[in-house]
Amino acid sequence: MILAVSDRTDSYIQFLTVLIIFVFVLALTYWVTKWTAGYQKSKSTGANMELIDAMRLTNNKYVQIIRIGQKYLAVAVCKDTVTITGNYFLYLLKYLLGIEIGEF
Repeated sequence: MILAVSDRTDSYIQFLTVLIIFVFVLALTYWVTKWTAGYQKSKSTGANMELIDAMRLTNNKYVQIIRIGQKYLAVAVCKDTVTITGNYFLYLLKYLLGIEIGEF
């Protein structure tokens, strides 16, 4: 009978040990992910190119608004091609969204 109680206690201890290790690994994964995101964000802070918005049209076709320096461009991105559609939409950004763009 004492042997059965000992096995039950060992099972609880083993379960708690595995649970503690799992929580530790989960917390470590969360911390490493946050650190990596912060590191990558700090690397791209001084960049002159920024993706403002992207809209998916089909599985492999996108329309993206990007900022290069102080210019905003609409770009069509397909599987094999990238086409600059122009900056004619800048007036829409300026008047409809209230974004101050500057001179080109």
